[in-house]
Amino acid sequence: MVGCSSTCILEDSFTLLFDIEDPLLVGVDGFCCDNGCCGFMEKPYWMMRSSMIPPPEQHMKLTVKIISARQLPKIDNEVVDPFVAMFVKGWAEDQDRFTTKVVVNNGWDPRWDESREFILHAP
Repeated sequence: MVGCSSTCILEDSFTLLFDIEDPLLVGVDGFCCDNGCCGFMEKPYWMMRSSMIPPPEQHMKLTVKIISARQLPKIDNEVVDPFVAMFVKGWAEDQDRFTTKVVVNNGWDPRWDESREFILHAP
């Protein structure tokens, strides 16, 4: 069996011991839950080949719609000019970023209604 080791068990023990909910570790939790939370994931077949190119049938379209926000906090008693920045990380061809327009002087009820489509080669 070919796979990659992960720090899921150590990370889970750390968060339980110190009762810390770190948003940066949520992705690790989700990744580990795919295989019974054992901390070991088998690599996909295409990653074991020398070319390491994902097959076309694995490509997937991800559509994200950013609608609105509510009651964003003021910073230094100033009304904020909110925007949403989103990053897709992972396989080199999948990496992308998206930023919505800025809603000027509306931190109470900003509305974007913007959509973005991403093609993921190695989801």
